Amino acid sequence: MTWVDLPFLSATRRSIYPETSQAVHSEHLATVRVLIAENTRQQKQLIVEVDSDHMHPRLREGDWLRCLSIPYEGWSYLPAGVYVVQTQGHFLIRRVKNNDLEQHQVLTMHADNPHTEGEMEVPQAHLNQVWQVLEIVSGSIR
Repeated sequence: MTWVDLPFLSATRRSIYPETSQAVHSEHLATVRVLIAENTRQQKQLIVEVDSDHMHPRLREGDWLRCLSIPYEGWSYLPAGVYVVQTQGHFLIRRVKNNDLEQHQVLTMHADNPHTEGEMEVPQAHLNQVWQVLEIVSGSIR
């Protein structure tokens, strides 16, 4: 294991985060030190703070997630999992339920918390950036 510094996207800093897919290592972001496996590629990773209960009980408000940037070319092939998606100024942390980007240009995302909006379809034209959630690096005991 080794300590690395990764960009940190807090809930309060999202409003100034650029919408271009090249902005993963933006100079506007602070960094945080996290412990990761030595053989882990840290390029194009960042830490994102959870700011809602849409993925409760697995993810809670205030949790920090280590995420890997997915290039545009890979969006049509996203495997099942939890992702952070930036869409026209909004950040969503949801589970990919159905990836139909290749045929119908729509990504169906699901909130695990039954008391929230459940499923939502995100048109490909509204997607700005996509990160795959790799792990929770900081959070409360569940």
